[in-house]
Amino acid sequence: MYALAAASDRVTIENRGHTFEGRPVLLLTITSPKNHQNIDAIQKTHMEATESNNANAASRPIVVYQGFSIHGNEPSGANAGLLAAYHLAAAEGDEMNELLNNTVVLFDPSFNPD
Repeated sequence: MYALAAASDRVTIENRGHTFEGRPVLLLTITSPKNHQNIDAIQKTHMEATESNNANAASRPIVVYQGFSIHGNEPSGANAGLLAAYHLAAAEGDEMNELLNNTVVLFDPSFNPD
């Protein structure tokens, strides 16, 4: 995930802490480069909309959360997360551009890295 974030201007990564066993708990933010430049304003507007019960997203990107792999003995979620993150970071074309211009994806590659 760190390599993906370093290679794509669509992806930022943050370490939100560590698990009991010392593994990083990561969160990727995946969206268009233009939205990344305005991410603080997008976050503020989103928070204001949720607090006022105004979910109308016609004038702003929607914010969605994707989380993978909560059970340590079920590797398919983490494997799918790698592919999904790569697709969002690297796919080209009008459909992907429209998706990323209109969406901010908060992407948790593994709920439970342990």
